[in-house]
Amino acid sequence: MRRRDTATGEELVRLPGHANFVFSLAFSPDGKTLVSCSGDTTLRLWDTEPLRERSRLRRAADVLRPKAP
Repeated sequence: MRRRDTATGEELVRLPGHANFVFSLAFSPDGKTLVSCSGDTTLRLWDTEPLRERSRLRRAADVLRPKAP
């Protein structure tokens, strides 16, 4: 996952790890945590200061779309 400056296209941040496209990002209300969800079916939590991966959940699709009872 990469963050780029929209005016220059310069890469500002790269978060390694996902093996497929990232389709969703969200920050916690305090801005200290970022969550990313990818087509590789993982959900990753990132600390923003310092920027590092905190944890990974495999099979994120099972969490996002629970099976009906």
